[in-house]
Amino acid sequence: MKRDVLKIVTLMLAILAIGSVAHAQGQFFATMEFKFTAGGKSHDAGRYKFEVSADQRTVTISPASGGVGSMVQVVTDIARPETGTSEGRVVFAKVGTTYYLEDIWLPGEDGLLIYTAKQKHAHERVPLQKG
Repeated sequence: MKRDVLKIVTLMLAILAIGSVAHAQGQFFATMEFKFTAGGKSHDAGRYKFEVSADQRTVTISPASGGVGSMVQVVTDIARPETGTSEGRVVFAKVGTTYYLEDIWLPGEDGLLIYTAKQKHAHERVPLQKG
């Protein structure tokens, strides 16, 4: 009896773990009205698809209309603030006239830090939409 209960509890924990990984990954879209840089590669203004890997260590960015994309490494996770929005968004650091992909916030999840601007900069936030 104890073995059966232990097996059931273990199975339930495994299902919860798989569910949380599946929830965090996926395809999201955002439309940028400006050129931006991500992972050292320049991207034109337009609609882009963001695909977060299952382990949340990389993000692939590609034009929503198809074409060659690029992959960026996630530097670290950012804890979601206790207050504020839980909607998904992409945040850019605007240094002068150049926009750098800074972090990605999946809906209801912690953020993924991509880049940290050391210079004085402003932020531009673009909402994410689920694909």
